[in-house]
Amino acid sequence: KVKSDMMAMVNSTQSEQLEQLAASHKEELDRLRSELEAISIHSIEKKVEELSSAHAVELENLRGELEASAVGEVERARTEAEQERTSAVEAVSNQLKESHAEEIERVKSEM
Repeated sequence: KVKSDMMAMVNSTQSEQLEQLAASHKEELDRLRSELEAISIHSIEKKVEELSSAHAVELENLRGELEASAVGEVERARTEAEQERTSAVEAVSNQLKESHAEEIERVKSEM
């Protein structure tokens, strides 16, 4: 009977140790899980910050390119309009000169 009591005590002690070990492992796993989640959240926040910063720079560059392109287009349109206006003025001026010369010739011939 002493042997069986000792075996029961050993088994009971082993069971308690196993339960304590399991509880300790569970606590350690929970701690590691929390730590990994915190690290992951920090990494994600850092990456989001980096991507947001890069996106802002890219948007600013595109805005600058768009403004430069718009300024160039406005200048091109202004130059083209000025050339068309100059051509139209020259055409009207030439037409008036010709008409005036013809009128002078007609008046001379009538005299």
